Amino acid sequence: MQRFSLGSVDLNLLKVIYALVVKGNMTAAGEYIGLSQPAMSHALKRVRAIMGDELFKKPPVAL
Repeated sequence: MQRFSLGSVDLNLLKVIYALVVKGNMTAAGEYIGLSQPAMSHALKRVRAIMGDELFKKPPVAL
């Protein structure tokens, strides 16, 4: 994991992470905290950039 300054992180992104954990999908999480699905996607992209990780990535579908 890369190092980052907590002071430079938008703490509102914690709401996004929490909502995704609680609700399990982007649309429901967005409704839960009052954001649209595109806004949730953008926020998750920001979280992934900060963390340097593919958080909440869907697992591959087995055929």
